[in-house]
Amino acid sequence: MKLSNGVDLGPKLKFCMHGDDEGGWPIYEGWDGGRWNGWLDPLVTKETYQSILNWNLQELENTPELKDDEYWMETINEMQNTKPLIDGLYSVGWGLCWDDIES
Repeated sequence: MKLSNGVDLGPKLKFCMHGDDEGGWPIYEGWDGGRWNGWLDPLVTKETYQSILNWNLQELENTPELKDDEYWMETINEMQNTKPLIDGLYSVGWGLCWDDIES
């Protein structure tokens, strides 16, 4: 995929938490937006961003004790306030442990 600024993102990749596609984590598609602390900082479409956000909000409802975790609630707030970077793509690294499972 080529962005309007001329940057080529290359082919899509599949990614999930910890790169563990057998651990029950949802699998998403996006592009490699670089690495943070060794973990993938994926770029995704609005639809994928919304899917990731919805999954995390559902996990928050399923695990009420997370609401007492200040760091997690700050991360949820960051997720909810993420804006697209370029060409409608969202950076969804958020300091989470994403990794590719298939390039």
